[in-house]
Amino acid sequence: IHYNVSQPIGANAADFLARWHDVNAVVFDIVLRMSGSISAEHGIGVLKREELPDVKDKVAIELMRGIKALLDPLGIMNPGKVL
Repeated sequence: IHYNVSQPIGANAADFLARWHDVNAVVFDIVLRMSGSISAEHGIGVLKREELPDVKDKVAIELMRGIKALLDPLGIMNPGKVL
């Protein structure tokens, strides 16, 4: 699944961000129960990067990092990203 949770218009930013991880946890749980994936074809977004180890095994993460290293050995394309 590739999704983003957007703050409702007029909502308090701090209140929204305080619940952001809770909402993602619910979505990730459903996706994992259905043997799905949270990442898109282009990798994982910055906001979800820290949660990647919770939903991908170490081998998959290392494979993604290895592919990025092969394609971008100097780390100049989209620095700081997993892919």
